[in-house]
Amino acid sequence: MNNIIKNAISFAYKEILIISETSTNTYCIKIRDDGPGFDKKFIANFGKPFYSSRPEKGVNMGLGLFITKQMIENLNGEISVQSNNGAEVTLTWQI
Repeated sequence: MNNIIKNAISFAYKEILIISETSTNTYCIKIRDDGPGFDKKFIANFGKPFYSSRPEKGVNMGLGLFITKQMIENLNGEISVQSNNGAEVTLTWQI
């Protein structure tokens, strides 16, 4: 989750929102920022290793969200991304 928050910090214009929700058997964390959001190409390639939408190549390896996705799926959870007046990443798993 550290990687997702760092991404939000680097892309946000002014605001980052972290929402934590629980139900009887589910835990959900949403990280939102007010930056440019994810483009369609990024969303289509989300979770693939070595894919980055950052303009500076060679600095980022495109592994952060891939590793996060693998970790949350190993916990039988889900991760999703969407653009909604910025970027939103949702992590959900059973408790």
